[in-house]
Amino acid sequence: MDMPFPLEAYAINRGERIDLMPSLSQVTFAGPDNQALAFDLTVPVRRAGDYVTVLVGEAYFDEAAQLLIQPYVKMILNAGGLPSDWDVPVGLPAEIVPMTKPYNVMSGSTFSARVLRDGEPLPGHQVEIVYLNAVPDMEANRSVSNGVVPPDGGVLVATTDDNGVFTVGLPRAGYWGFGALAAGPAFVNEDHVHISQDAILWVEVVPF
Repeated sequence: MDMPFPLEAYAINRGERIDLMPSLSQVTFAGPDNQALAFDLTVPVRRAGDYVTVLVGEAYFDEAAQLLIQPYVKMILNAGGLPSDWDVPVGLPAEIVPMTKPYNVMSGSTFSARVLRDGEPLPGHQVEIVYLNAVPDMEANRSVSNGVVPPDGGVLVATTDDNGVFTVGLPRAGYWGFGALAAGPAFVNEDHVHISQDAILWVEVVPF
């Protein structure tokens, strides 16, 4: 699908918000079998610490689900090995906050995070877990399949405990995505159309 132009794109470094909207540029991203419009962004790394990168997506209509979907996406980068902001909520309506440092997770280890709705823990909520089939070539704006197939039984799912926390094992290196679908407080928009505010977190797992 073509990606709508984001509503917000920014990074948090040592508590300072860095606007990334001026860096957005439209590209055509190609998969093994199709292509669609997408956006590149650049995170200016000028000092050590974490860069909590956030993208607030424009809501789009999912024909199959017959509802609007609005993603709140986070990925945390680090410069210089100095931890700073990775475990601090940024205040999104739907948010996944790591409890395990998210940029040196080793394959075969576990990862824990907390799901928040308007800043409060969200208990008993399902979190979908996906594995990125192939690391994209960001210079060529394309991705190819590496032969990974979906597991039997469908998408992997974890459920948050009474404190909104989930823990999963990550068996192989690569990029893992966690999606707390409909974690946000809104269920209909101003036009009374059902909406799912989804908290998304991407984590890179490194080889052990």
